[in-house]
Amino acid sequence: RHAGELHLQLRRRLFFSHRDLDWILDMYEAGRKFVLYTGRGPSGPVHIGHLVPWIFTKYLQDAFDAKLYFQMTDDEKFLVNPDFTLDKTRRLAYDNALDVIAVGFDAKKTKIIMDVEDADIIYKIAIRVAKKITFSTIRAVFGLNESSNIGIIFFPAVQAVPCFIESELTGENVPCLIPAAIDQDPYWRVTRDVAPKLGYLKPAQIHCKFLPGLGKGGKMSASLPETCIFTTDSPEDVDRKIWNAFTGGRPTVKEQKMHGGDPTICPIYYYDHYLFEDDDRKIKEIYMKCRSGDLLCGEHKTMLSEKIKKFLKEHQKRREKAKDLLDEFLFKNR
Repeated sequence: RHAGELHLQLRRRLFFSHRDLDWILDMYEAGRKFVLYTGRGPSGPVHIGHLVPWIFTKYLQDAFDAKLYFQMTDDEKFLVNPDFTLDKTRRLAYDNALDVIAVGFDAKKTKIIMDVEDADIIYKIAIRVAKKITFSTIRAVFGLNESSNIGIIFFPAVQAVPCFIESELTGENVPCLIPAAIDQDPYWRVTRDVAPKLGYLKPAQIHCKFLPGLGKGGKMSASLPETCIFTTDSPEDVDRKIWNAFTGGRPTVKEQKMHGGDPTICPIYYYDHYLFEDDDRKIKEIYMKCRSGDLLCGEHKTMLSEKIKKFLKEHQKRREKAKDLLDEFLFKNR
């Protein structure tokens, strides 16, 4: 009702669960604005799996005219990777920020927080959050132990900060909605417990599944480059990775035509389903043709590869332009 036509990722249930989304919408209907918050741990290059919640967040920003706080957790990646320096995580954060901007967020309503650089305001909120969380809670929720460094024990308080930063800056209690992958939910459970103790509203969430990797099983992983499509991949990279991808097809063309394939285990199908084929009629047709054996895996791979190359060509153009826009998006330049 509020956002017009449902986004592809909602219709196809890539975003599949929530906490207090109904409350956020009720507040909005009553005339109360909310802010959005999502983020990225800059440990390497961005792939299209990372773009999933960002694309949906842009839809929400456009639909509800909402301000977005995007957190780059360069501190966390420094703390959990023994070989990372602060300089490396900073460079990765700034490079990843180009992909964020390339998604198309409104510069006037979007601020990218760099945790280390923006520590002046982050720490003042994080230390108040940390005071209300016990080590036993963090240890139980995140599986930390005596060998965990004390920085990572403190980090959940830092990740909570963007939930409350608009309230701190404006002096009003502003609701917050977090679109993010389901693996981030433990952070928000802890944050929701703390919020009322500090006089804040509990942040709401809407959760997405992971985009599958190009291999057999598992999500996209930057540590396994052939399982994912990076936003900086060349057309040749895309062709190679898609052509070598696992599918739900049969061992031979004859068997495929006779028995059909299984799109429910096929990443090629799911990329169309969740990202690259907006037409519900067409995606149903692809599914049925795969099931019946009328669509061969090689044909589908060729179709998908062309869609991804077209998408990346436009994304890379915007990514290049983002270099001149970065300062407008940085929280420190607010």
